Amino acid sequence: MPFKNLRWEWIAISAVIAISVLLGGTHIYERFWVNKHLSVALSAVQGVEEWSLKTVDGEKVLQVKLGRVDNLAKTCQLLLQETEKCLGKGKWKIQLVDKRTPELEDALQKLQYPIYEALMQGNFTSLERAVQNEAAKRNIDKWDVQINNYQIILSLQKGEGYLYEIIPREPDLAPPIATVN
Repeated sequence: MPFKNLRWEWIAISAVIAISVLLGGTHIYERFWVNKHLSVALSAVQGVEEWSLKTVDGEKVLQVKLGRVDNLAKTCQLLLQETEKCLGKGKWKIQLVDKRTPELEDALQKLQYPIYEALMQGNFTSLERAVQNEAAKRNIDKWDVQINNYQIILSLQKGEGYLYEIIPREPDLAPPIATVN
């Protein structure tokens, strides 16, 4: 039998070394190449204050703390493009972190009915009026509602606080970006 004279301990040691090298190479690639390129790419996006990349349940999660931005929809699009360049297509998502205040959260809560009514009925002009009225009632410094094929993108800013909310229109088709707080 040809396997009779094999030294199994050497085969086992070789297998352990090969697996260690592969796992170590993957870790080094991710830690240095991906993080370096992601850092350069994200630093070019206006409003990015800090970020972290983690793996949760086999999915990469890029958490991005945004400062004040003038056009949240454009910022989100740039974040998606730059992340895809660095991480490729696949299992990843972006979580945006804003600087919410209780007053801005209360305003968002009051806007829930108009938001979901607009989603169901497609009447986005009434949503814009509702946001405008709520912003005026609360003396919100700046507000913006943008709509694309996949999301409603809401931005409220007052004083030092700013709230960003991304509501998917078609959850299965929406880009992998959301707000988290």
